[in-house]
Amino acid sequence: MARRERNIFKRRDGRYEARYVVSRNENGKAKYRSVYAHTYAEVKEKLDRAKFQILELSTTPDPLQQKVIEALEIYLNSIQHRVKESTHGLYQRYFENYISPHFKNTLCDQLTLEMMQNFVDSLLGSGLAVVTVRSVFSFLKNGVKQTLSQDIFAIKLPKIPANKVEVLSIDEQKRLETAAKASDAINQVAIILCLYTGIRIGELCGLMWEDIDFERCLLQINRTVQRIRNTEKGKKTKVVCLTPKSDTSQSNVVNLKQKQKNS
Repeated sequence: MARRERNIFKRRDGRYEARYVVSRNENGKAKYRSVYAHTYAEVKEKLDRAKFQILELSTTPDPLQQKVIEALEIYLNSIQHRVKESTHGLYQRYFENYISPHFKNTLCDQLTLEMMQNFVDSLLGSGLAVVTVRSVFSFLKNGVKQTLSQDIFAIKLPKIPANKVEVLSIDEQKRLETAAKASDAINQVAIILCLYTGIRIGELCGLMWEDIDFERCLLQINRTVQRIRNTEKGKKTKVVCLTPKSDTSQSNVVNLKQKQKNS
């Protein structure tokens, strides 16, 4: 017969009661709680659940007493299967290259508006692009905002400068196409395809024969290829096939005949 625990006993009303320690005061005196059930097996199961909950609470750190880098590591793990592999790799680089060195020993409850502003200013001072600085700050904010006041995020972010789009003239396009057609380079078709469709390099690399309808002169964009950091042991990077960069790119159909007429 299995040995019964001494903190489980049968009451006069026929029920079983199990007592467990929930806390202790400064002098070490225990504070108890009880669970009840009609059978020994039931009360034992309730007791085990209660003890597990106490243990879980005691081992879960106060979010405000966590280091910033610990909070971000938890955040990275939580979004691993909710974002693209390439996006997760980008966030990992943000964490290792910019955030971890700056906030190495900083606790979440030590963060201030001034610290956030100094961090952004230091990234700008290092020569990092404005778009990247804003992206790094957004990742940092999302990783720690659950437990902090939103006031500390009200910093002055740099504005993204308007990019001046430079396009080839008609004459330059014709010269490029002529040079590509005359070349024996393996990428000559790729150059002409990008010239007439405007697709991204990754989307070009992700093309398959099934994406091209030669009869109707249609090209369908279904995937993109990227080289990203490899988190596993071995090679530092790996090539992955992903969905296109934006929603508007997904299943985008390019009319090759119409593109050629417009050029």
